[in-house]
Amino acid sequence: LCTCAVLTTQAFADNSLNVLQDTLNRYQHVTAVFDQSTYDTNGSVSLRSHGSMALLRPGYFRWQTDTPNKQIISASPKDLTIYDVDLQ
Repeated sequence: LCTCAVLTTQAFADNSLNVLQDTLNRYQHVTAVFDQSTYDTNGSVSLRSHGSMALLRPGYFRWQTDTPNKQIISASPKDLTIYDVDLQ
């Protein structure tokens, strides 16, 4: 029973990954805005963040958080840059 559960879980994960890859392969660029909440062990929100992301194929990515701290992560085929605005 345990082996079957592991194989079923792996098959589900593999299928989910294939579905995600198939979906993303249809796009040359993607942008999104996000709100993220982190919860403590009691189930209370310990941190909220807000930001945006952009992806341009092939090889370009930008992740920006606006709250609680402004940070920009950008990647290209040659460079990875992490910029913390408060620390400059």
